[in-house]
Amino acid sequence: MKIAVTGATGLLGRQLVVGLSRHGHEVVAGYRSIESLTRIQDWVETECGRSVRWVQSRMELLSELRRLCKGCDGLVHAAYAHERGRYRGGEATDPDNFWTANGMGTIRTFEVADLEGVERLVALSSRAVFDGVETSPADGIADDHPVMPTTRYGELKALTEAMVRSCRTGCRVGVRPTGIYGTTWPVSDCKWWQLAMDARRHGSVSEAGHLPRTEVWVGDVVEAIQLLLTAPAERVQGRVFNCSDIAVAPSDTWKLLRTIHHRSDPSSHPELASREPPPKSLNCDGLKTLGWSPSGYDKYLEVLHELAQQAASALPVA
Repeated sequence: MKIAVTGATGLLGRQLVVGLSRHGHEVVAGYRSIESLTRIQDWVETECGRSVRWVQSRMELLSELRRLCKGCDGLVHAAYAHERGRYRGGEATDPDNFWTANGMGTIRTFEVADLEGVERLVALSSRAVFDGVETSPADGIADDHPVMPTTRYGELKALTEAMVRSCRTGCRVGVRPTGIYGTTWPVSDCKWWQLAMDARRHGSVSEAGHLPRTEVWVGDVVEAIQLLLTAPAERVQGRVFNCSDIAVAPSDTWKLLRTIHHRSDPSSHPELASREPPPKSLNCDGLKTLGWSPSGYDKYLEVLHELAQQAASALPVA
């Protein structure tokens, strides 16, 4: 398949370009600014093992979005304009421009997919659509639970989901990955890099937070999107799928990083990792019925080892 990806220079977008390329797709990668492209282009193409077609595709420009999608069988909409490091609260002090860039940009992206005859569209959503849910079932919030957003980010994603459900052209699907973690380049962009550095410096765990949060490895998110791009249309059309895996508190992650720095085996300290699901955990049975199988705590520990090694190289003396 020929797949277009919006927001391809973002943390998830760059991994999508690599992962979908490795699945054999021809990927057309959309970027917003030349600065964002220059920063990661060499790394992405090295990981892909081949050159990638990059197309500037600002969401406010219909002509650029049409050029990105022209001749494509599928589209992954991962673009999100926000204040760096913030998802909820990404509008900062400019909610009007936030809605213009993201809300209208998403509407425009769906319109372009229709205009260019893109058969399959997978749009990124978020657990933020459920922030207002006061109580959830013991087995987690189901894919089709009514959305109750409480933030502009959540409202944006609720709009995205409404478009998925109402679209009658082609096959439109949504996915809600939550707490995406993993390694990327540069390592300073990794979710837990600061925790890894603090653990190396003997920093305080008090800054980390003790409440468990749901997390999912970025490679598993790529696999989920690969499934949604290729599954029979009748099984995914108009649906939004939860995508989550383990539950762990930032303080547990810090403790495990400290354990690794001390050359101990973190797998011998299972009490450090939270096993109880946090409030508002997601039920991912929908994806699992399509064949999705998340990596669990083994991948989490593997990623922590990678981050610890990088932190040790950056700070040779603990």
